[in-house]
Amino acid sequence: MEEPSIIKGGIHVDERGTLSFFNDFDMQHIKRFYIIEHNSEDTRRGWRAHKLEKRWFVVAEGEFVIVTVELTDWNSPDVFAKQQSFYLKYAAGEILVIPPGYAFCLRAVVPNSKILVFADGRIEDAAQDDYLFPLDYFIENIS
Repeated sequence: MEEPSIIKGGIHVDERGTLSFFNDFDMQHIKRFYIIEHNSEDTRRGWRAHKLEKRWFVVAEGEFVIVTVELTDWNSPDVFAKQQSFYLKYAAGEILVIPPGYAFCLRAVVPNSKILVFADGRIEDAAQDDYLFPLDYFIENIS
């Protein structure tokens, strides 16, 4: 099974300003995207999971922590499943890839952070591939 991974991008700064780029990000399968903005570090979103859909996360402003957990039993996931934490910030120029089969939870590290989320599924199919668990479902077990 594919695991969550990072696509490295880059940032070029000169007298004109800043250019962020992601030359290794193949967008041919992207069907939609949305922007999440957190105005507080206390706000968490998750645990959301998809059996079929792949997601890509890139910070547009500020910093986020995204925690993932692999789901091996969709009816009764292991509350102690190993979690993996990813720290993303705008200045790092990285995209987090979360393949199908993982739940994720995200939180802004600084106020007014924004993150772009790309998805390879159509909005018409989203309701059949959307699994949501309570924020306190998984016991912290970060690697």
